[in-house]
Amino acid sequence: MIRLTTSLMRAAIAAIVVSLSLANSALAQRVNISNESSGTRFHLGGRTWISLPSDRKYIQHRHWTRSNAGGQVDLEVRPYNVLYLQSESAESQVFLSEGACSFYQNIGGAIQLHPSNAATRSCSIYTSTALVVPNGTALFVIVTPEGTATRQGTFVGVLSNSATVTALDGVTISEDNTIDATGVGATVEVEAGQLAFASIEGTVDVLGEFSLREFHESNLRSRGLGPEDADTAYINQLESEYSQRIYQAVREETIAAILEQEERNPFINEELPTIDELLDQFPNGNDDFDGDLNSELGDVQQTGEGPGDPGNGPVDEPVDEPVDEPVDEPVGIVNDPPNQEPVQNILE
Repeated sequence: MIRLTTSLMRAAIAAIVVSLSLANSALAQRVNISNESSGTRFHLGGRTWISLPSDRKYIQHRHWTRSNAGGQVDLEVRPYNVLYLQSESAESQVFLSEGACSFYQNIGGAIQLHPSNAATRSCSIYTSTALVVPNGTALFVIVTPEGTATRQGTFVGVLSNSATVTALDGVTISEDNTIDATGVGATVEVEAGQLAFASIEGTVDVLGEFSLREFHESNLRSRGLGPEDADTAYINQLESEYSQRIYQAVREETIAAILEQEERNPFINEELPTIDELLDQFPNGNDDFDGDLNSELGDVQQTGEGPGDPGNGPVDEPVDEPVDEPVDEPVGIVNDPPNQEPVQNILE
């Protein structure tokens, strides 16, 4: 019979505690899926895009989410008090680390919410042309690819408080398995009601101010953030209490931003342009800001493939066929997103 010494027993117990701690930490840092509609698929590191079964409604570090046409989805980033409202025909990858979270938005649009009184920081959002760091509670990001009806790049609109937008020429995956920016350029501060654009040429500019009230009235994806009774009803019908709490806290600030904008001028909504009207004021040679980024924030047609993944090199492309069972990988490492489908109706 082998007898363990006290020191060996303590070492064994300590190893078990560390193992359990790491497992609990990995489980705590995850993204719960809520308000999911048909057409949403996930990539967990295997060779296929999948639909998640009802008993496995979460993803983790470096997993991808694709919302196809009609397939919008809400991503609850725990424990960071972040709600990432991914819109139709969009694609993103989440990065989770100790004390921080971020998204790589490959294509399409999303609104991100984070209560200002939360003890955690909001998630940064990377795209192929911009790094967006929220200083407040609500903003939207739209990535338009090459061959679209509008200029290729990243649009950022702030719905409450502010955010900083930094021009990039790309992103990479670092040795510690986190996302890093490359070719960092100029930075602009974007206030509530302002729209910024980071181009593929490495420039970033604040284009001007748009009507916040009109934005919430015109976009289905911002339901729950405006001042109307319908917004209250939308929050109340959500099944996730976690999402409800975030919506309720953020809505106070988005409504405050609307009222503050209107207090500057009682006729401000008659004077301020919609996002589409704002873009019409900024032609750029033969490459105008043309298209529809307001009302449905969409009608963007894509030809060819998207800007690609920030990974460290090509791997076998996943087969773009949904399956019923998820790939059994608790932490997926994905170096390539799928071949892109035509993108329409970016944010609705």
